[in-house]
Formats: sequence, C-alpha cells, structure tokens
Amino acid sequence: MEEDYFLARLSHLKAAEMIKLLRTFPLFASLKKKEISFLAEIAREVEYPANTVLFHEGELGDCLYIIIDGQLEAVKALDGSEEHLLRVCQPGECVF
Repeated sequence: MEEDYFLARLSHLKAAEMIKLLRTFPLFASLKKKEISFLAEIAREVEYPANTVLFHEGELGDCLYIIIDGQLEAVKALDGSEEHLLRVCQPGECVF
C-alpha cells in the first residue's frame, strides 16, 4: 500500500474546506493554522470496498484512517475462520 499519512474523502474539497473538515475532529481542533494546513495538503482520499482488510493485528501502522463515510469493524481473528467483533467505528472517528 502507498505510504499515505492521512486517508480521507477529501480530494473533492478545496484547501479551506479541508482545513474546516479536519478541525471538526477533536484530534486536530487545537492545531495551529500552519500545522492543519500541512495535514490538509497531505490528506489522500481512499475508498475501500466492503470486507477489505486494512491491517492485521501486530502490524506496524504507517498512516491514520479518518472515517468520513461508512463504518469500520475491528475484529480479532480466532482459531480457524472465527472472528470476534471488538468494535464498530463510525464517521468522525480516527483509526491508527
């Protein structure tokens, strides 16, 4: 996977709109204009089909996923093909 730092549905937005959107997330709300502008510049839009595995337990992360639309399920693989649902993440949440 390409080394994107921030993955979000932002590509259709102008720079000012990206900054406004990022500021709605508590994680970014207190950043200075220069810092939030940098984040808006490196944000990338990525859409995944249902049931796509983004990462596996124990892997080192290299990005932050911002859920703009849809849901993300965090599951733990058990023996065989069994899974245990740990959490369902909603729009507005960040996963890293």
